[in-house]
Amino acid sequence: DGAGTVRLWDVRAGEAHGEPLRGHGLGVTSVAISPDGTQLVSGGGAGTVRLWDVRTHECQGAFKLDSSVAAVAVC
Repeated sequence: DGAGTVRLWDVRAGEAHGEPLRGHGLGVTSVAISPDGTQLVSGGGAGTVRLWDVRTHECQGAFKLDSSVAAVAVC
């Protein structure tokens, strides 16, 4: 979103799951989730990439690029 946050949703309940994942300086441009559903990677317009623990909502790591992030992927 424009606030630089990622929201996780409970699709069955149709509502947000926990607090937003915060830390991107500008809007989030891309997200990817690990095949087992335990980690999420987000990229933002400010050139940051963050790795999140889906269960705890804690940032596990981050790094800064010289330009905005167009896409992220998890293998």
